[in-house]
Formats: sequence, C-alpha cells, structure tokens
Amino acid sequence: FLSPRVRERVTDPPRVSLCLDTSRSMADEKVEWLGVASAMVAVNSTSGRYSAVAFENEARILKRSGDRLSPRDFLGRLLEMPYRGYTHLEDGLRAVLQNKLARQSVILISDGLFTAGRDPVYLAPR
Repeated sequence: FLSPRVRERVTDPPRVSLCLDTSRSMADEKVEWLGVASAMVAVNSTSGRYSAVAFENEARILKRSGDRLSPRDFLGRLLEMPYRGYTHLEDGLRAVLQNKLARQSVILISDGLFTAGRDPVYLAPR
C-alpha cells in the first residue's frame, strides 16, 4: 500500500521482453495461447519497444527491442517455429537477461516444466 503522498510520474513507456517456450510440450492449443499473448504485447507496444526470445533446446532471438518489425511479421515468425525439442528454460531466461534493457520487464510464457538445463529459479531475482 502506497501513501497518498507518494507519486511517481512515468514518462517512459514500459519495455517488455518476451521469453517464449517453443518446445514440443507447447505444441497444439498451447501455441494458440502463446500466439495470442505475444500478439497482444506486439500490438500494444510503443514503437516496437519489446524484445522476444524463443527457446527449446537452445534460445533464439526473434526480435530485439527497437527492431522495426510489424506485429503481423513478428507473429508470423513465432508461428513458423517448429515447436520441438526439450524445454531449456534456463537458456531462454539467460538469453532474455543478456539482452534486457534497463527498466524492462520479462514475461515468461511456458508450461514451466524444464526438461533440459538446470532449474532456472536462481535467475528470478534478476
């Protein structure tokens, strides 16, 4: 609970990093939810101020913050992913954190069941 005297004026729009699980376990209807959530970020992002990393056995950068990519093209890239391999959640989160800008929030979309790498809970404070 904030005191009524505490006010913060935010003039900078939020920046978001998407960390997207494209492993085999996310196939079928989970892909639809992944696409809807990702499209909402892309459509509502100011001037492309979001980044996206897809991961399965390894992480791949789909979009860097500030890259000019229409929401339609971004979603096309995402839906063309093969959705295979294991869930290397640690690698996906590390890739996001290496490319994360100041004051940037991370949105992880996954079933949360890591099947490769270490338990990524140690990355949470970052």
